[in-house]
Amino acid sequence: MKLKAGARKEFEASREEKDPLIIARMLVTGRECVQQIQRKFNDADRRCWERIQTDSTYRDGGGKEPR
Repeated sequence: MKLKAGARKEFEASREEKDPLIIARMLVTGRECVQQIQRKFNDADRRCWERIQTDSTYRDGGGKEPR
């Protein structure tokens, strides 16, 4: 909860920022964070689908027991 409160405080403070360089830096950092989260989500999604495929193949009698 402390992290959430700190993030909210930082977000609210950044709304008052007027320096274009700092704003641009915040935008780039925010975009990089979103891309990193999206990559992690896509990797997890891919692993889930691979596991479903493996389990389905095993259940249908087409292979060894999954890991």
